[in-house]
Amino acid sequence: MRNPLSDKIVSIQPSGIRKFFDIVSEMKDAISLGFGEPDFDTPWHIRDEGIYSLEKGRTFYTSNAGLKELKIEICNYLKRRFDVEYDYNKEVMVTVGGSEAIDIALRVRFWLTVCRLRSSSKKKINSVLQRKNYSRRSHRKRRF
Repeated sequence: MRNPLSDKIVSIQPSGIRKFFDIVSEMKDAISLGFGEPDFDTPWHIRDEGIYSLEKGRTFYTSNAGLKELKIEICNYLKRRFDVEYDYNKEVMVTVGGSEAIDIALRVRFWLTVCRLRSSSKKKINSVLQRKNYSRRSHRKRRF
């Protein structure tokens, strides 16, 4: 049977981490810490719910922040279990895993910092322009 993959694709060597996971998968009693791979089988009640969701036609992409119903239920659980309250629409996000959540948190932190720096720089620039008694607009007119 002919291999459906191109020769270029077949010739690509696996990454070091992929080789590592292959070695670990052959070791007795080793727990794989690979992305998205729990060390237990998915319980049947969760599998059944997945099948039920497929049967109901829930085969669409969710919003980037996650399903509204799931976020509301997460808030309800946190309230029941830990007596804390969160706004599902502003304070809760559902991701596909921990790595994605960490990535998003770091990006948000980075962009908040950039926005603060940009905002404070803009204020400084405006105050310098005002002290010199000309605005950006009048400065541009003089240059052209």
